[in-house]
Amino acid sequence: MKKFIISLLLTAIAHTAMAQTTLVATLIDYNGNYVNTYYGANALVEAYNDADHGYTIVLSPGQFNSAFTLSKLITIRGAGMCSVPEKNVQPTILNGTITFGTSWDLMANFPDSKITMEGICTRDEVNFANDTGLKNAQFTKCVFGKFFKVGTNLYRWENVSFVDCYMLGQTYLPASSTVAFYNCVLKDMWCASAGSTVHVENCVIYNGSNGATGNAVNKGLARNSFFIQNPNYPDSRFPPKAFVCDHCYSTTPNFFSNQESTTNTVVNRDITAIFKYFDGTDWKDTYDYYELTDWAKSNMTCGDGSQMSIYGGTAAPFSPLTSAPQITRFSAPESTSNGILHVNIEVEMPQ
Repeated sequence: MKKFIISLLLTAIAHTAMAQTTLVATLIDYNGNYVNTYYGANALVEAYNDADHGYTIVLSPGQFNSAFTLSKLITIRGAGMCSVPEKNVQPTILNGTITFGTSWDLMANFPDSKITMEGICTRDEVNFANDTGLKNAQFTKCVFGKFFKVGTNLYRWENVSFVDCYMLGQTYLPASSTVAFYNCVLKDMWCASAGSTVHVENCVIYNGSNGATGNAVNKGLARNSFFIQNPNYPDSRFPPKAFVCDHCYSTTPNFFSNQESTTNTVVNRDITAIFKYFDGTDWKDTYDYYELTDWAKSNMTCGDGSQMSIYGGTAAPFSPLTSAPQITRFSAPESTSNGILHVNIEVEMPQ
């Protein structure tokens, strides 16, 4: 992250100060031009009602009502997925079930637009209406706190990716889909059928939960990831040959018994010796909750030489900070000088 300090006049900082204490949604069109600003708990819904395909809605920190159907190809960008106190970052929280209702006909008619979400924390379920799907969609630095589920007649997902996300409820994928997870925490992942191809890289994965429905993921690739096996499930839940594991780890004996690759390792240690805070049962959205212990960082390395799990990987290790500039420090004098109040704001820019 790059840091720089800017000095603003009182009139310029007034809107910034208000944005930090008021729920704000800013609507931007597909050319990057400002359209309108909305305030209050219903600001997201109001901005969405005025949006068109290709528009962007930028949300301040705080809690917004979100019980609506998202059937437009737009970007929703929040301030953060969780609290990062040392960076002065607070999350954007959506309260209410979001239902995706995008059809394949819609995506075919607007090929240059897609659904993206960044820096968002959802507390309620995320649903997908029947006869809907996703294409070229991306979810980045988001927390999904409950069931991420599909409709009974959901169309496939094509080229859908999750980057630096926490899936803290069951994630139920549609049939015949292509989905990728990078630097993610996946509590519970299932497929509507055996036809989907799933790619997971530098992830923490819980391999099924008691009472879940659907099919275990049985085709794709897992690389540089840590698997946690539910003891209530038999050996049949171990990864099959068609779901290739490469430089992955688990504490479950014989977990990789179906794999032909010799790069995977069963670690004969308690899970608390691997993660600093996470004990394998209590799933949280705290950004440093899944950090490895010093022993694991040194001994559980991946094919590229980096550490295993979400903070590993040479391309882009996990970070909770969004791609937007982050205000990390703010200061102002108690009085004006010659009628002007100068304030200092320290901003971190993404690399």
